[in-house]
Amino acid sequence: MTVVLEGPDGGGKSTLATLLQARYGAGYQHAGPPIEGWTANDMTKYYLAMVSGMLFTPGTYPRLPREVFADDASFSQYEEMRTRDEDQRLRTVIGSTVIDRWALGETVYGPIFRGRSLVTPLSWALLCDVLDELCVPLVLCLPGQDVAMENWRQRRDAGGEHFDDAVKVAQAYKNFQTFADDRTGYRRPRWCWTYDYNNAEDTVEMLHFLDGLQERQR
Repeated sequence: MTVVLEGPDGGGKSTLATLLQARYGAGYQHAGPPIEGWTANDMTKYYLAMVSGMLFTPGTYPRLPREVFADDASFSQYEEMRTRDEDQRLRTVIGSTVIDRWALGETVYGPIFRGRSLVTPLSWALLCDVLDELCVPLVLCLPGQDVAMENWRQRRDAGGEHFDDAVKVAQAYKNFQTFADDRTGYRRPRWCWTYDYNNAEDTVEMLHFLDGLQERQR
């Protein structure tokens, strides 16, 4: 079983990922930002690889073929990042996998931090079709905005955040909320949950669904 976690910084994705890893014995993958020079087509192939069970490293990036990349320089840069920690061995993803941030995150953060998203409405629709075909649920981690912002501030002050712009973080939250309210014009995957880690009923309901999905896929 594969589960995709999305949501703003401070939304509880990492906490939920840890819970799901322990519950299902799941592996963990995190989708990083686009490599410089990547096209929208590159990003689509990257996200498809993550949910299709290709070979992954224990770190951030999956092993991708040269044909995915626009040129040799982009491929070399990607390989350098993928193999940065030489003591980490490659492994094949078997069984359950938790993906921490995926294509929806690019539609939110791309325009805010780089002026555009490399996930187009058409490619997002394609990716949703793949999620539906593979029975992959998308969990949108979205507590109250005050809670998420306070979590982000605490992590920032502890040196655990990559950027320091509260205005942009708040805008990202609003964009995720717009998606949760189904007001973006982007289609939603078949199984799309909005999850507040402060709501015990949300947790029980979501885990009950995932338990059932895990059982059916055995």
